[in-house]
Amino acid sequence: MKIFSGHPLGVSFIFVLGALFAGVEHQKDQLVVLQETVPAQSAADLLSAWVAKETPSLASWYIFTGGPGTGKTCVLKELAARGYPTVAESATDVIAQELEKGEKTPWSEPWFEVRVAALMASRQADLVKAGARIAFFDRGPVDPLSYILWYKKTINRQAISALDELLLHGSFKPTVFVFQDLGVCENTEIRHETVAEMLQIEDRLIRDYVSLGFNIVKVPSAPIKDRADFILAHIGQPVAQHSLPLLEVSVAISAEDKMTVKTKNELGLTQPLVSEVSI
Repeated sequence: MKIFSGHPLGVSFIFVLGALFAGVEHQKDQLVVLQETVPAQSAADLLSAWVAKETPSLASWYIFTGGPGTGKTCVLKELAARGYPTVAESATDVIAQELEKGEKTPWSEPWFEVRVAALMASRQADLVKAGARIAFFDRGPVDPLSYILWYKKTINRQAISALDELLLHGSFKPTVFVFQDLGVCENTEIRHETVAEMLQIEDRLIRDYVSLGFNIVKVPSAPIKDRADFILAHIGQPVAQHSLPLLEVSVAISAEDKMTVKTKNELGLTQPLVSEVSI
């Protein structure tokens, strides 16, 4: 019976996947990681023929993505304070746990993405159990794939398969909110990228989400409450205040293999091209 997933078997699969990967953190030394070098230009090259699209579902899950330090987590906390279910970033939590255990650079280990996929599966299962109709994710299953490509890591087939299934059986809407940079990137024990690298990661993420059929909506730099209002207004939810113009960002890939981003304001007036990124 389909309950909250875009796929008839989605709910049960997420529970099974969570169970299969439960305890990975205790078994990583014995974990057999199936790695291989695979030519890949985008996340679409790593996954099955999965494409983002509207599917019949009682749930609507929205992904927040973007470079590190762009304010995603702050807005997620604001939405949680307003009563919306939210899902924290799994990669950050895995890194924090491993650093606490003395691991120097857990993100470079072959088992890292497997653990991230495991935690994502567990959190998606919890969301389904809670019966959440609208939820917001601090990064989605495509983000680990983008980081694999950006860091040029060896492909981990176990992680790829798990992330593929999480996309297939989740209730993710085809709209992804990309948080624009704040002009700075404060380094922490977990976050170590420069501003230039942050922008490169953002470009990588946009290309990968677009390659899978997602629609990109850019969240402008603004106070936390205004950003939360912007997102809620875009998906048709009531807001307490809304001082930002509602910008709908459409992304298309031209014949010259260039990605163009155009904006449309609340009145439906198309504005000039605001950015162009070579692919």
